[in-house]
Amino acid sequence: MSSNFDLDPEDLEALPKVVTLKPEQTFDTPDSTQAQTNGQGKDARGMPVSNQSRMDAKRKTVRRARGSSSAQISEENWNGICRGGCGKRISGEYVCANCRKTAADKNFALKPGEIELYRGNEGDPADKVIKQVVITDAASVEPGEMAWIWPNVFPDGAITWCMGQPNNGKSLLTIEIAACVTTGRDWPDGGKNTLGARKVLMYCGEDSLGKVVVPRLMAAGANLSPGMIGFLDRKSFRTVAGDNDPEKRPLDLSRDLETLLELLKAKRDYKVVIVDPITGVFGGKDMGRNVEIDPVLRDLIDFCEQADVAFLGITHTPKLMTNSAIDKIPGGSAMRGSAKSAFMLSRDPDSDDKHDHMLTMVKWNYTAKATGLKFRTVEADVVHKGVALKAAKILWGEATELIGDDVLVAQNAKKETGDRQKDRCDAFLQTYLANGPVRSPDVYAAALAHAGRFSDDTVRKSLKRIGGDHVDRRNQHEGYWMTLTPNAPWCGGTVVSQQVVAGKELMGDVDVL
Repeated sequence: MSSNFDLDPEDLEALPKVVTLKPEQTFDTPDSTQAQTNGQGKDARGMPVSNQSRMDAKRKTVRRARGSSSAQISEENWNGICRGGCGKRISGEYVCANCRKTAADKNFALKPGEIELYRGNEGDPADKVIKQVVITDAASVEPGEMAWIWPNVFPDGAITWCMGQPNNGKSLLTIEIAACVTTGRDWPDGGKNTLGARKVLMYCGEDSLGKVVVPRLMAAGANLSPGMIGFLDRKSFRTVAGDNDPEKRPLDLSRDLETLLELLKAKRDYKVVIVDPITGVFGGKDMGRNVEIDPVLRDLIDFCEQADVAFLGITHTPKLMTNSAIDKIPGGSAMRGSAKSAFMLSRDPDSDDKHDHMLTMVKWNYTAKATGLKFRTVEADVVHKGVALKAAKILWGEATELIGDDVLVAQNAKKETGDRQKDRCDAFLQTYLANGPVRSPDVYAAALAHAGRFSDDTVRKSLKRIGGDHVDRRNQHEGYWMTLTPNAPWCGGTVVSQQVVAGKELMGDVDVL
């Protein structure tokens, strides 16, 4: 007796052992109908059937048989060899009790210094889920000295955040750090570099390597010998599935930490990993949602400890009005808690020069010292193959005892002063233009003579803010005028001599202090 379909030897081998196909068994499907031939390459309807169609039908039939058999097999009706490896024949369960105990002893094996406080079933015993609670005995912990990349600023084996608004030298600081690490030279504040020359891994997601990063490294005196500094770029992580084209993507900490750990364990010369910026490297996880970002950060903490590297992440500060610098670390509490050190780069509150900056500490878990540094960003010239290139670098200044909170207090005080200046200018214009339009040159002169000494730009912004406008009367040979009622019919204006000063008699009740 022959079956209604033929099976290749490889298909027979692939069938589950518990499946028995009876000769008279058929599957009432279009595929099986087409697979039934009359021995002359035709199906039951007399239509030609190609070899490929017959093979496809056979494989679909085998897959259906597998699905049917697997749906019927469960642990309760299992009757076969123990899957734990002992070789015993058992029924009613996949793994015998002895093999389960052996596996549990292996899975719950204690490391030196660990003590098991509890082991028992979690939930329904029938689910066979076992929970273990383990502690580490303090007597077994070997005390050691805290290791630093940059003493009291950048700890080894931990996460550090460097944060600040744009144009405050964050990327330039990563260049300075890379230069000190790769050359082994001492740190800008005089701290000793005890590690010697080590390698650095850098992800620069915003700057051109050839036009920006490398010229800056040259200006900073970094060691650019082969292999000392490695760049991760937007296409560094590549995967190929079968014959498909490779997928090329940037760093994703939610996917790549295991690979990086394996890499850095094999290449122990790498001591620092710099990611500039951290935006976009968390695999789409929202930094503001602890439930999303916390698992990645915990893995990153483990990565730093196991790979024995320091991780420096660069981030922009949110536009949040606060005197607490730690609240300027973006994201939720998980972001703030994961770092063991954090520092902020900002404008120097004691200087009006946009090139004067400060490094101030925000978080210093591993030290009692929180000294900052002033610095200045300057232009530098470097030469490559006879070609002069422009770059930027940092010139370090004196130490400061200010911390991040102090800088924010000073910045916010300046902002409040600026806000009060705006309010005074608004009040000045509302009073000065109350009787009708006034020629713009007269307004500017009176504003400058006012106790607030309002600039032309401040006046223009204030006029727009209070709903006023410039009126162009040049076609009438009258120049520009300022008015509080830009849409009202023109009824002429008041010509005020530029010799008139916006004094008390003009301002009325307006504060001129």
